[in-house]
Amino acid sequence: MTENVIKKVRTPSFPTYSSVAQILTILDGVSRSKVADMVNAIWSQKGTPQNPTDWSDPDVWISERLLGDSMLLARRIWEESNHIVNPRYIQGTTNFINVYNLIADSEGFYRLSERGQRFLNKDPSILRELDEAEGILQLLLILAPKTRAKRGELLPEWSEFLKEHSNFCAESTIKDTLWSRLKNISERGLVARDGQFYSITNQ
Repeated sequence: MTENVIKKVRTPSFPTYSSVAQILTILDGVSRSKVADMVNAIWSQKGTPQNPTDWSDPDVWISERLLGDSMLLARRIWEESNHIVNPRYIQGTTNFINVYNLIADSEGFYRLSERGQRFLNKDPSILRELDEAEGILQLLLILAPKTRAKRGELLPEWSEFLKEHSNFCAESTIKDTLWSRLKNISERGLVARDGQFYSITNQ
């Protein structure tokens, strides 16, 4: 009999928890279809690897590339997040909140779930659950014995962990998952960054 193993590190574009909190608050009460329409409208204009679209300035591209409800929602996300969350890159965040049931579907509208409220309240138990599921605890264990380390020095152990516990095996994806999780824990003060070097903090 084959044992069912729950895979870890399931979110490729892993968000910072501050952006998750912003999106949970903003999308509460918003139509799911309007969110999907906005994401699709943005995705349809992403360009090609040879000629990529510039999404760096939402103040410019939102009004130039979107219409109607999609434009209004994108502008709301940008403005209510205090210009922190670029609407072009919310798909990783929306995937995360859906996978972990931080938001619920109520008759076609997003509604903050009980788990989502606990996340906003920084409930230690749910944060630990999410950190465990997304490989954060393992990354801290990899970093802990090192005085300070560059990303490249963490990559071999992180790659070995992913190949055993996740569905990721491409080198580029493995690097992206490491970078996004280092960004997450740096923002939370669990890791200090000094140039190219990372070190674990007392926290």
